[in-house]
Amino acid sequence: PETSSWTSQHEFGRTQLDQVFAGKVETVAYHGAEPGKNADELVEKAIQDGADMVFTTSPKLVGASLRAALRHPDVRILNCSVDMPYPGVRTYYGRIYEAKFLLGAIAGALADDNRIGYVADGPIFGTPAAINAFALGAQLTNPRAGIELRWSCCEPSPAAHLAQEGLRVICARDLPGAGDGPDWRGLCLVQEDSPVCAALPVWNWGEVYIRLARSILRGGWDELSAAAAVNYWWGFASGAVDI
Repeated sequence: PETSSWTSQHEFGRTQLDQVFAGKVETVAYHGAEPGKNADELVEKAIQDGADMVFTTSPKLVGASLRAALRHPDVRILNCSVDMPYPGVRTYYGRIYEAKFLLGAIAGALADDNRIGYVADGPIFGTPAAINAFALGAQLTNPRAGIELRWSCCEPSPAAHLAQEGLRVICARDLPGAGDGPDWRGLCLVQEDSPVCAALPVWNWGEVYIRLARSILRGGWDELSAAAAVNYWWGFASGAVDI
């Protein structure tokens, strides 16, 4: 959590789960899992320590999750990813494109020159859907708006470069990370060459963990067929995503 914004948000969600189900649910965190190194060992350690439910918080850990599921079919294992076809491991993720649609609508209303910048991490999982939703939102409020897309996996400081090119409305990364400075986060307005956040998409992982734990406590987990893949893909309606 000290070095990854993604991990720190999941850790905050875990503490929310602890608070809501104090005395009923006990959680333990295992940090620093790396595929091909110690991921399998950490998942196995969690199970040996008594966990009957394991969340792995990165798509990169789906392999370790699958191998653990084969060894321990009685343990509930979930991986934070989208649309995996494995019945032994369930997945969970947020419909962040719903938030990006609203951010696009705001951006379209604010873009006086019809130019809007968008920074994406990489073309994986739900990223293309988020880009398209943002563009549709901008079109809703400003049919003349054009989206200039940059990939943070291909160039350093893409948001800052867009600002240098004269763009004043830029949708930067959801979370602070490598490349642009921490001020470039969410939908930014460039004022005197500095970004000011106008709106921010929010991943409410605590809401996801609380809903899943509540489902298990009332027996809902077993109501779904174990013979098919189960993917929890939640958005505004569930509280998993917000702005």
